[in-house]
Formats: sequence, structure tokens, C-alpha cells
Amino acid sequence: MAGPTLNTLAIKEGRRQTVADAYLTPSVLARPNLSLRLANAVEGLMIGKDGRCDGVRLATAEGPVELGAERGVILSAGAIGSPLLLLRSGIGPAAELRRLGIAPRHVLPGVGANLHDHLLAGGNVYRARRALPLSNYQHSESLMYIERGAAGAEAAPELVLACVIAPVVTEMFEAPLMGSAYTLMFGFTHPRSRGRVALRSADPGVPPAIDPNYLAEGYDREAHLEALDRARHLGAAHAFDEWRAAELLPGHAAMSPAERLAFVAKAAYTHHHPVGTCRMGEGDEAVVGPDLKLRGLEGLYVIDASVIPRITTGPINAAIIAIAERASDLLRGQSPLAPMAPA
Repeated sequence: MAGPTLNTLAIKEGRRQTVADAYLTPSVLARPNLSLRLANAVEGLMIGKDGRCDGVRLATAEGPVELGAERGVILSAGAIGSPLLLLRSGIGPAAELRRLGIAPRHVLPGVGANLHDHLLAGGNVYRARRALPLSNYQHSESLMYIERGAAGAEAAPELVLACVIAPVVTEMFEAPLMGSAYTLMFGFTHPRSRGRVALRSADPGVPPAIDPNYLAEGYDREAHLEALDRARHLGAAHAFDEWRAAELLPGHAAMSPAERLAFVAKAAYTHHHPVGTCRMGEGDEAVVGPDLKLRGLEGLYVIDASVIPRITTGPINAAIIAIAERASDLLRGQSPLAPMAPA
């Protein structure tokens, strides 16, 4: 299935609704068995001599604090934060940890590996012929998923195009004035390139090394170039005549293969959907098992985007919520809900 649609956003009564808004406020926060601590940094996990995670170490304004856990610890710091916390706690590739002076407590070579993301481009930008309206959809009005030209009708949509009533560019380009231009963002959904998240230092205050390794695989470069061509073809369509004054980026009617590749390399940027750095699975590179428990270590679960082994076609928010709901059933020993077919 593929085609255009208005964007679906988590907005209720004109306000953005986070998962915390939906699940915690106001009633759940008042429960006596829940304590919310703000502005406390988790510096590490407490691993006992019995090989069990039995708490976390916090950095607070009053000094370090240790919080014990009777049943276990759930790590939900995301595809960047979760692997970094594991690494700082001595969980990860042994050689990498020793190089930083961190004693390996539990060897898992896959921690921090398999980083990937939906790749967009900013972008195919057009100077507007007339004033652009205000947005009701955070500037991104509509979205379209389509198959690649070489894919069959049954293939999952691989290319994505989005109409954004704002000039969206990377730091490699100068952005037009707000209100003067619109963008056809383009990208693709199933990258084959894989990057890595790693520590630069054992000091939590030192920023990590994040290498997304975008466009390393030839398939990814071909898909991104095809997405650019689809965006430009759409942008030149008759339906945009009353809005389009001129194409600003890339800005050349005809481009050589080298020019096209150089443009997408400058225009490529994250869709902010990183996944995979604590990959779920059963092989040696897997970090958690299908039960979301860290492999080989009791009392520690990872429940966030980092466990997704291969990224979803669309945005990952709904998938992460589904993972959390399933994890809730697993941890409470409840059977999963019966499958249902949508009407």
C-alpha cells in the first residue's frame, strides 16, 4: 500500500501530546508506588557479584545516590542513551571498554552497533509565487510513501515525500526567509548502511561518538537519488503552478550523476528515528532477547527504540509504544492479546 495522506500527529485540543501526557498525567503520577525524579542523571548501573543488575547510580545536586531494585531495572534511554549507559556500566565490547579504562563486567559485542535511521533531505526547495498559509500540522502538511521504480507492487514502500510549507535545508545551504519558500522533503525508509554509538571517554560529561554512516551502502545512495528525482518531478507538476515561482534547490534543471550525488550528500539529514543499538534477537550480536531481557544478565531489561533490529517503514513512535505495551504484559506474566483484523 502506498499513496498520499495528511499527516497524522499526536495533537489533542491544539497541543502536542507526549507519551507521558497520555500515560502518566494526571492520575498515574499520584500513585504511591511511583516516584518521579527530575534533573537526576543516571551515571551507571549497579551490577552485583552474582551477575545481576540490582540498581542504578544517580548524580544529584546533593551528590551521588544509589537506588536499589528488588525485581529489576528497566532501561528506556533511547537508541543513543541506552547503549551509552550500558557501556559506562561495563557492558559491551570488551576491547572497546578496556581502551577507555572501563573494566568489562559483561561482554556483549553488539552494544552500540547497528545504528540506523530514516534518512531525509533538506531539500528540494521552491520559492513561492504567493504568500504561504499558516500551518496546522507543524509545517509538514502531507506525506506520501511510494515503491521504488524497480520494486514490485507487493514491495513495502521505500521512498517518502513530504510537503512542508517552510524552507527546510541542512547547514550546508543558506535557508530562504520563512514564508517565502516551501520544501518537498524526500528520503527513503529501509537503509542498509549501519553506524555505531560509542564512548569517547569514561567521563559521562564527555560527548559520545555517534557515527550514523549514512549513504555508505550503494543501495542507499541509489534510493536517495531516486527520491530526489521523484520530488523534483512532483515539484514541477502542473498542480503546483499557482504556488511555484522557481526551484531554488538543487536549482539546476539538468544535473550530472556526480552533481546529483554531491547534492544529496549535502542535503541528507536525520529524520530523528534512530534505532537498533541494543538489537533484539538471538545471535551473538543481539543485546536483548525476545523477552527484552539483556542477554546473559539477570534483572535488566531494555525497552525503547534501541531494541528494534530493523527499522519500520514509517515513523517509529507507534512501534515503540507497542513494544512497551508488550513488555508490560511480559513483565507481569500476562498472555498477549488475541490478534484482531481491522475492519
